[in-house]
Amino acid sequence: MSDTHELYFGAAYCPYAKSGDISPEYFERDIAAMKKLGMNIIRPFVAWDRIEREEGVYDYGKLDLVFDLAEKYGMKILLNLGGTLTAWGGMYPPRYIVRRAGVQELELKPGEKQFGPTHHLCMDDPYYFERAKIFLDLTAKRYCAHPALGAWSLWNEPFYHGDGCFCPLTMARFRDFLREKYDNDIAKLNEKWGTEFPVDYLDFDEAEPGVYVSFSGGGYGPCLDYLKFNRSRVAGWLKVVRDAIDRNNPRGLRVTVNVAVTAAYRTSWQHGHASMFDQNSLVDIPGYSAYTFYGMMEEAPYLTAAANAWCRSAGKDPKTGFWAVEGEAGQISYFPDRQDRGERGWRIASNWQLAANGAKMLMFWKFGGRVTDLQTDQYNLMALDGSVTERAELLSASCRAFLGLKDVIADSCVHAEAAVLLASDTELARICDKTYKEYVDACHGAFRILNELHIECDFVNERLFREKRGRYKVLIAPESIFLNGKFAEELKRFVADGGTLITDYRFAQKREDSFQFQTMPGFGLQEAAGISINDFTYAERDEVFAVADYPAVPLKDLFRAQLRLNGASSLADYVHGGCALSVHGYGKGKYVCWGFSPFQIFRAAKSTEQLGGIREMFRKVCAEAGVVSALEVAGDENFQLQTGVLCRDDDPAFDKVCFLINFCDRELACRVKLPPFSSCREVLSGNKIAENELDLAFRPYETKIFDCRTGKSR
Repeated sequence: MSDTHELYFGAAYCPYAKSGDISPEYFERDIAAMKKLGMNIIRPFVAWDRIEREEGVYDYGKLDLVFDLAEKYGMKILLNLGGTLTAWGGMYPPRYIVRRAGVQELELKPGEKQFGPTHHLCMDDPYYFERAKIFLDLTAKRYCAHPALGAWSLWNEPFYHGDGCFCPLTMARFRDFLREKYDNDIAKLNEKWGTEFPVDYLDFDEAEPGVYVSFSGGGYGPCLDYLKFNRSRVAGWLKVVRDAIDRNNPRGLRVTVNVAVTAAYRTSWQHGHASMFDQNSLVDIPGYSAYTFYGMMEEAPYLTAAANAWCRSAGKDPKTGFWAVEGEAGQISYFPDRQDRGERGWRIASNWQLAANGAKMLMFWKFGGRVTDLQTDQYNLMALDGSVTERAELLSASCRAFLGLKDVIADSCVHAEAAVLLASDTELARICDKTYKEYVDACHGAFRILNELHIECDFVNERLFREKRGRYKVLIAPESIFLNGKFAEELKRFVADGGTLITDYRFAQKREDSFQFQTMPGFGLQEAAGISINDFTYAERDEVFAVADYPAVPLKDLFRAQLRLNGASSLADYVHGGCALSVHGYGKGKYVCWGFSPFQIFRAAKSTEQLGGIREMFRKVCAEAGVVSALEVAGDENFQLQTGVLCRDDDPAFDKVCFLINFCDRELACRVKLPPFSSCREVLSGNKIAENELDLAFRPYETKIFDCRTGKSR
């Protein structure tokens, strides 16, 4: 792939996929301004409904002009080719397709008809699909050799509407999906779907999807199958676009995708529960919309770090890092309780956090240039008349500094030896039973613990763990209730081979089809765990978890279980008796189990100062597994310092770049111990550093970056 060691700074620009673009007479003015601000890449859209308004008649004038101006000013194009949200090629299908007799419209409810100026089409309509493939090939072929093209993006925030389409075409595809899954044996489907009540379909054509799990709505089987089917449909759209690019990519330019930011948060329902891992599985470098307005102010720094890690971890090769394909460039009026994030300091700190977490592209939404309908006065980097704003100059200065780090960070990446498991079976089941929010909260809580210990951390699902298993010494599995037997065996081998598995009382409680084990963990994992669990209940009002020298942690209003020791040792007991935290040596590794959910406690806490006992137990377990922070920080009791360490060539023995970001509007003084080095400088000031133990003072939102050279190389 070309340009594998480049850093990029840019913004989205005309032509857009919705609303009205500014007149092309202003394009050169704006692109010249981008160049002056230090940008080196532009992200335009392929708006199919504006390019092919009549069948076979194409007008690429706007896009051609942007490509030619980018070449003139020495900039690259990241071309959003495949689609936007829920449609091929743009936000809306061309009108000539909509008006075609017999074309299938989207049906969010069976038989429901659309009305109004916009009509969404079913992605399974054969004519719509064939015209889309023709358009994709034509467009890819048109620009693949253009000198300004720098990279491809498969899609902008792909997802499916609502619970999916229920039109006859999609239902036929769904039933074909079922036939293949169940070997065309209706008895097998009846068995899997008949867990809540007997299901006695005589033929697959009778089968109708489930959309939620409830007493009256049915069991997990129908809902899980429909959710898996819909995710496979989205993956299929992306595969079609990837194939079109591969047929027309003579220079081997890299391919990314822009996954919706909600895929990394509890609000993923807003985008059809988009999967960060699935959607990034077809690309060369993972990408997502890196917006920062999720969570309250005190939560946001670790939540955005978690979102960055979620995307970064989706990549095949850790060395590639990830691309922040979108992020807010300007004002956002509809988050009135979070306007502190519009402050200069916050914005710059957020940009440095992206770099600290492995981002190799900072792309912002949007430069400007949208002049009709929605978002004309939102998210803009520039003023409405195209003039340079203070925020544009501020962003330019920080991003020029980012680009100036090319020799330092372009071939460096996050080297994580710990990971949080986002089990696909648990994820899907908890979407179905509407407890997904609680599951993501637990995963974020696990990340927060390691974040406060300054330990680099990945997220993995079953596939990614299998591909990268050799990287990890510690795997944390928060509330992984639903598992399949094959993966359970892989986890057992992970421990036997020397890994440390950290779970809670709900781990491996059920099979992927919702079958409840009578004792947990299931799948024969009790041998590795050295404990068994057969019940859990609310803790007594005065129940606490206590570790010597740390404040007791109240467990009121939390479920907890008694861990019955069958070979394991107790690391901590409840005050009323019984094991609260166990450890068991199995093979060369260890299995650690919590009798309650420390992850939910950390996610819910506004401040974690009183949770030092839990944090200390994680530090000890990780340290015994050989997982420690490359940085030691003392004096940051409020955990306002965000850190990130990038290792050259993905090797912790080589040079390291250490980011320290005071993500707060207060000053901070702390003591930091840097990794061993033969030479070191503070990058932004240029000062040489002689000692690796430093007393540092940070201004509000200040970032310090240390380039620690070891003199070692391959």
